[in-house]
Amino acid sequence: MTLGEHFDRAFYLEEYSDVAQTGMDPLEHYILAGWQEGRFPKPDFDSAYYLEANPDVVQGEVNPFYHYLTVGQKEGRRSLRPEPPLAGMREPTLAESIQTFFPEVWEALAGQVDCEHYKREYPDVAEAGMDPLAHYIAAGWREGRNPTKDFDSAYYLESNPDVQECGMNPFYHYIIVGRSEGRPSLAAEAVPASSPAQPIHDSAADVPDVVAEHFDRELYLTENPDVAEAGMDPLQHYVVTGWREGRHPISGFDPFYYLEAYPDVLVAGMEPFHHYLLAGRSEGRLATRPYGTVRALIADAHRRHKGPALPTLRAPKGVLGAEALIRILNLLIPRHRDQIVISVSHDEYIRVSGGVQNVVGHEQVSLNKVGISYLHLSPAEPSLRLAREIEDPSRAIVTVIVDGERVGRASGADLLAYLQQRENGQATLTLTIHSMLGHAPSFLQQLATHIKPERSFVWIHDFSTLCSSYALLRNDIEFCWAPAVGSTACQICAYGRERPEHVKAVADIFTSLSPTVLAPSDTARKFWVSVSPYLYRQAQVRPLGKPERVGVRAALPISDRKLRIAHIGAPIYLKGWEVFSSLVTERADDARYEFFLFSQEAPRRLGDVKHVTVSVTPDDAEAMVNALLDADIDVVVNWSLCYETFSYTAHEGILAGAYVIARENSGNIAAVVKGRRAGVVLQDEHKLFTLFSSGSVVAAVEEFRKAAVVTGRLEPSPTLPGFDRAS
Repeated sequence: MTLGEHFDRAFYLEEYSDVAQTGMDPLEHYILAGWQEGRFPKPDFDSAYYLEANPDVVQGEVNPFYHYLTVGQKEGRRSLRPEPPLAGMREPTLAESIQTFFPEVWEALAGQVDCEHYKREYPDVAEAGMDPLAHYIAAGWREGRNPTKDFDSAYYLESNPDVQECGMNPFYHYIIVGRSEGRPSLAAEAVPASSPAQPIHDSAADVPDVVAEHFDRELYLTENPDVAEAGMDPLQHYVVTGWREGRHPISGFDPFYYLEAYPDVLVAGMEPFHHYLLAGRSEGRLATRPYGTVRALIADAHRRHKGPALPTLRAPKGVLGAEALIRILNLLIPRHRDQIVISVSHDEYIRVSGGVQNVVGHEQVSLNKVGISYLHLSPAEPSLRLAREIEDPSRAIVTVIVDGERVGRASGADLLAYLQQRENGQATLTLTIHSMLGHAPSFLQQLATHIKPERSFVWIHDFSTLCSSYALLRNDIEFCWAPAVGSTACQICAYGRERPEHVKAVADIFTSLSPTVLAPSDTARKFWVSVSPYLYRQAQVRPLGKPERVGVRAALPISDRKLRIAHIGAPIYLKGWEVFSSLVTERADDARYEFFLFSQEAPRRLGDVKHVTVSVTPDDAEAMVNALLDADIDVVVNWSLCYETFSYTAHEGILAGAYVIARENSGNIAAVVKGRRAGVVLQDEHKLFTLFSSGSVVAAVEEFRKAAVVTGRLEPSPTLPGFDRAS
C-alpha cells in the first residue's frame, strides 16, 4: 500500500495554495513537510490530531497517514478529531479527569473529604478556584495536606510504610482498608490540621537509586540558580520540591508534561521521573511534549502579534538638540567632503555583532579609505518590526554614527535639515538601506524625498522587505516561500495580520526611491525577484566575500579517533540548534562521535556538547575558521531552517576544511555546499539522523579527507556598485 493511492492531490492543492504556488508535487510536499505542519492529506484525515492521540506514532517518528493506512485503520484508531457534543466544548477539568480515569478513588473519597475544612485550612486552593476533593486526590496528600481535621496524611504514611511504598493515597487506603484494620488516623499528640504542609520526602535516604543514577546535577544547578545560590543539594531539592515546580531532572524530561499526559501517575502521587525510569520508558511513554519547542514557538509568535500591527514610536531620553547635532556633524564631516553615503540599518553596527553588522562595518571602512563620509542611522529603539507611520519627522528618533564614531540620538527633523543643507552645498548623497526594521516607513520616505539621493540601494540580507517575519518563517517554524498577501497560507501565520500594512509601507519606500536591489547571492536574488511586488531599477548580486586559499588541511584517516561534529553560530531554533541537539541526544551513547558548539554564547542546556567561545568581528574576521581548525573539526552540521541569502557559517565551515551537512531548501547554504562539493545536502531530518545512526557519515568524511582539503579565508568584497575602488 502506498500513500499515493489514498492521497487527494486536488484537495491538497486547493486547500493549500502556497504549495500550488511553489509548483512542488503535493504528495512530495506532504511527505517532506506537510504532515509535520498538521496538513490534511485528504478531507477525512487530520494529521495533527492523529499524532496527538497516538504518542506511539510520534515516538516512532512515523508519517501519521502512512501509519493509519498500514496499522491504525485496522486497529480502529480515529482519523479525525471527535466532534464536541456542544459548540462551547472545553477541556475537561481536573475533577472530571479524575472521575473518568479513577472513578473508584473519587467515589470512595466523595463525602469523606471535608471540602469546607480543606478550603479554610488551605486558602491557596480556594483562591485558585480548585475543587478541594480533586486537589487532594491529585496533589494535596503528597504535599502533606489533610482531608479532614481527624486525618493526618503525613503521619499515616510515616506510620504505614507499606502504604508509602506502594505510592497509594493515604486517605483512600484508610477509607477502604485502614480504618477496618484499626490503623490510627492521627498521632497520639495530633498536629493541628492548619500546620504548614510538609513534604513527604524530606531526607536524602528517600531518593530512589535509579533517580540518583540518572539525575543531572550540573544541569539542575545551571538551570536553577536559586538552588545553587542557596547551597542546596540539587538532587534533594528536586525530589522534595523541584518536580512539583516543574523543574527538569535531565535535559529530556518534563515533569509537568508527564503528569499532564499520564493522570494515573498524577493520582498515584509518584514522582514522575522515578515512574518514567521504572516503568514509563519501557511502556513507551513520552518524556517531553511532542513537538514541544515548535508548539511553544508558534504560541509565542501569536502572542507577540496580538497587539497593534506595528509598534508605536516612543521618544527616548538623551536626544541631541539641533545646534549640538549640527556642530558635531560639521566637525566629523568637513565642508570639503563632497560625497556622503547615508546608511540605514536596524541597530548600531559598532556595538552589536553579527553578519549584517560586519558588512556595514566593512562598507564604512572601505569608503572612508577613499575620503567618503559614512553617516549611519539606526532606530533609537531597535525592533524587528517596522515602527508605526508618523507625519511629523521630528518624532522619528534615530541613533547617528559617523565613520564609526557614535554621535548620539537625534530627531528626524534635525537630521533631515542637516542633510538638505549639505545637499544644497553641492555634496553628493547616496542612500543605502541594509534594513528598514525598527524605522517608521514615513521617515524613510521623507529621507528619500528630502535629500534626493543621486543613487539608492536596498540590500536583501534577509526577507524583511517582504514580511515582518524577516526570515519568512511561518509562525517562526518553517520557510513559507512568501505566499500572496491575504491568502489562506499567509493568514494562518501570526505575521499574516500585519503583512498587508507592512508590504504597502515598503512598497511606498521603493516607489519613492526606485532603488537598485543588492543581493548577497544569486540564490537570494532569484527568489526575491520572483516574489517581489515592488518597483526597482535593477537587481544585482554583490557577494559579501570571496574565498581565498590560505593553506591545505592534510589528508588524514580518522578511523582511529572519534568523529568531531560541530554546530557553528548562534544556538537558536531557526539556525538548526534544536535539530542538532536532538542528534546529540540520540547519539549520546555512540562512541563514534563527539559534538561541539562554536558560538559567542552558550545555551543553558548543552548536554553532551563541548562549547568553544568564538566571536567574529571586523577586526577578527577569521576567528571561526581558526577555531574550527584548532579543534580539528571534521563535520559541520549547518541545518538552518531559513532560506539563507549568504551564510557566513557555511563559508566558514568549508574554509576550515570541514565536511558540511546542509538541508535542502536552505537557500545559499545548499547552493554553496553543492557548488563547492564540500559535503552533502539532505532532504529531511530523518536522512540526517540515519546518516549518523548507520555510520555512513564516517565513510563519507573518510572519502572526503582522502586528499588534502583547501583551507582559506573569506576576503570581504566591494559592496556598493560604483564604489569598488573604495575597497
